[in-house]
Amino acid sequence: MGSGNHIIPPGYIRFEPFWINKIRQRLSSPLNRVGYDIYIQKRIQDFLGILSPYQILAVSQKIYSLASNPRPEDARHKKNTVNKCYVPETNTGFSISYEIIEGAVYIKAIIPDQNGEGNHKEIPGVYHVKRNTTTNEWEETRLSGYEVKTPFAALNGQSNVLKDARDLMAEHVKYAYDKNLSEYTLFHNPSDGGVWDTYESSQDKQGKTTGVSKEFSKVLNSVQVKGAPVKWVAHSQGGVIFTEAVRHHVVQGGGSLNSNSVWFHAGANNKKKTGRYLPLAGVEVLGYNDHPFDFVPQIIGRHATNVSNIVGSVLHAGYVFMGAAERSPHTLPYQGMGNYVEQMPGPYQATYNGAKALENKIDKGYEYVQNIPSRLKVAFKLFKK
Repeated sequence: MGSGNHIIPPGYIRFEPFWINKIRQRLSSPLNRVGYDIYIQKRIQDFLGILSPYQILAVSQKIYSLASNPRPEDARHKKNTVNKCYVPETNTGFSISYEIIEGAVYIKAIIPDQNGEGNHKEIPGVYHVKRNTTTNEWEETRLSGYEVKTPFAALNGQSNVLKDARDLMAEHVKYAYDKNLSEYTLFHNPSDGGVWDTYESSQDKQGKTTGVSKEFSKVLNSVQVKGAPVKWVAHSQGGVIFTEAVRHHVVQGGGSLNSNSVWFHAGANNKKKTGRYLPLAGVEVLGYNDHPFDFVPQIIGRHATNVSNIVGSVLHAGYVFMGAAERSPHTLPYQGMGNYVEQMPGPYQATYNGAKALENKIDKGYEYVQNIPSRLKVAFKLFKK
């Protein structure tokens, strides 16, 4: 069992999940360590930092469980060894490699399980996406660093596994820049499902920079170092990540990022915050392409400027969060109201009628308030009589 008196080897630090520190802050006496001491290499701790909030929580819980049970039933030993083990974290698709030495657990590696089911093992990364001229399908290649090799690039939003993000963002880049697009660069923002993606987005909105935003900040800086201009499309949550990545770069004392420019498509980012930080880094905003009835930019991003935006977004929320892509005002690039009226005439007419009715009520209320002094004068004259 751990004594707490180990000499920490070079390159390792004591592993303490974030919630343990929070508990310590609330106790008057130090929290007693129970079980084996756990040490983790600094580079692995840094790797944990780029994962999503859900992945960090799940993997950290699995690691910390080794303190009380370093040889769980699902652990496997490396060949011809007793103390060198690896254990899967099934909810995220990562495997944890570790060694037990003199009452302590040393975390050696955290790696994606290529045989794991689902897409939870995906981590943020840069991909070169190219159209296969034979099959006409989009194909991606993971790049090892942060370099962007194409003039156009994209950052996807929530609930997009890699294959979906690859195909969807190709449509957004085509609409924004080049209808004959043959290749582009994708910075993939992985998904852990709607609830966790929304939580991750809320953290960035509050300025609590998430791992994906820190990684994307490095990509923007890499573009600047290379010097070749890159035009981005940031979709949905991607707008929040783009803004927070620039803010993080600025507050860390970073220089200009003026080799980057961006179109926000249905972005959940707040325009005021975006307008405050992007100019500080020299990033040009090429525009906002928002469907007027899209709940994400209009309500969450607070882009709404009139009653119609608000009413339409509320009435169409179901199409955003549960509808098919071709029926959603959010998923595909917005190509004008004429296209939308043709695509969904019933919902459009319902929204138009609802907005007009509400506007009429507001106008009547405003007229009534404006006439209150006149009404008081008439009442006073009647009272005198």
